[in-house]
Amino acid sequence: MNGEDKKKKTAERECGNGKTVNGGEGGVKCAISLLTEAGGKKALIVRRGALKMADGGVIVAYEGEDGSGVFFTDGKRAEWTGEGEMRARLCFDKEKFTRGEFGLPGLDGGAAIETHEIALKIKTDQISAEINYTLHFDYGSEKMRVKLIARLTEKTDVFAS
Repeated sequence: MNGEDKKKKTAERECGNGKTVNGGEGGVKCAISLLTEAGGKKALIVRRGALKMADGGVIVAYEGEDGSGVFFTDGKRAEWTGEGEMRARLCFDKEKFTRGEFGLPGLDGGAAIETHEIALKIKTDQISAEINYTLHFDYGSEKMRVKLIARLTEKTDVFAS
């Protein structure tokens, strides 16, 4: 087994810091834009949700007709969980391999995640986070990019610079 395979195997047993992200109660109301890019295709999801500071980073929680999700990042690591028709739990740790699990109920699968970059910007009225990573499957790999923007829809001094 070469070094790259060992990293991927180790990633199968780890997921970030071992904590599960929970949107919990509260937070500031926000409008969320989630842009994903994979295989040259882009998709944009827009939702209403809540934003709060926690664990040295930000948590964004949202719900829609097709499911719900919670996203956490502190700029060094990130985690996204989603429930609905398709379930997912993706953990990111900058320049490390982690494990992602996703799929339909009864048809769950997973992949090793190689995180290249995690960026977090906090402004007075919005936060933005971007993750560049590669999913490694048994049959190949796919480069991905996710960008999340949460714009506050109510006044607060929590995010004042």
